[in-house]
Amino acid sequence: MHNTLEQFREVNCSAMSETAELDFKCAFDPSTDPACWCEIIKDIVAMANTAGGMIVFGVDDDGQDSPSFVDRITEIDPAIIVDKIFRYTGCQFANFEPVKVRRPSDEIRPGLVIGPAPYPMVFTLPGDYRFLRVCNRTTRQ
Repeated sequence: MHNTLEQFREVNCSAMSETAELDFKCAFDPSTDPACWCEIIKDIVAMANTAGGMIVFGVDDDGQDSPSFVDRITEIDPAIIVDKIFRYTGCQFANFEPVKVRRPSDEIRPGLVIGPAPYPMVFTLPGDYRFLRVCNRTTRQ
């Protein structure tokens, strides 16, 4: 990333709109919606392939804090995220860090700061929701 983690957090904590380096997710609960993983993995890979960025959870696309429960992301072992990225890309990408982001409302929201990939990651499996549901059913059996 072009900025240090400290600078990046300061720049984006008050943002009210998404950019190429900042994405908002209003909710995240992969236990009830497996498509959540597909969405997050796509965003992580896209940001990593373009110099990095940050995903802030619990914020609507319009920049307003969402009342949705988003703490599940803080409970996930980062190794699980690395494994899911590997499943789709064949790359062991771990250049990300969970952070806590203070919003303009003074609410604290979980986030992921994603660093750049050393080389472009390419999806080797379909990144669509239909495929994700099949994979999840297969891995649970």
